[in-house]
Amino acid sequence: KKYAVHEVPSEINGIPVKVIASGAFHDRKEMLSISLPNSVEMIGDYAFSKCSSLRSIKLPKSLKYIGDHSFFGATALENIIGGNNVSHIGNSAFYGTQWIKRQHDFAVIGKTLYKYVGQNSKIDIPQGIRSISSYAFADTNITSVRSINAKLVWGEGIFCKCSQLQSVELPIKNITPFMFYGCSKLTNHFNVSN
Repeated sequence: KKYAVHEVPSEINGIPVKVIASGAFHDRKEMLSISLPNSVEMIGDYAFSKCSSLRSIKLPKSLKYIGDHSFFGATALENIIGGNNVSHIGNSAFYGTQWIKRQHDFAVIGKTLYKYVGQNSKIDIPQGIRSISSYAFADTNITSVRSINAKLVWGEGIFCKCSQLQSVELPIKNITPFMFYGCSKLTNHFNVSN
């Protein structure tokens, strides 16, 4: 139903609500806020895309997965609370939101670095980060990046078109598609398994 405020129940007919399905609230321009129960573990692709009036959302503790374009076009979204256990954020999940514009250097939800929005050329990935979303550093002017985290999960195209990137000190065992596409100045050698 077209309400300005929604509250998703934790159970429907005795069955726990664990997924907000792909496109579930797509293009709901009247929606100002939504409350998700702690049972939700996954937000599907395009679940809240084009919800242009949505200003804030509280992400549940159990949430681990945010799909591609989940909040794409939610241009008024400026406040994201919670989501401490999120380990995957899909492509363009928060593209064009006010939330991205309000971040300092790193747009982070839970343990996932979604996007680098800073101006520094030498990057130290923050401690506590466990995964880096696809295209997180793409098209930036970074020259070097390093991390002391031994285990990181990589999305695709993380450094795509970083034409100034020269040095990478990361524990990379798996090079994902387009990870270093267009990184013509990169001089690293990697010992990888994939």
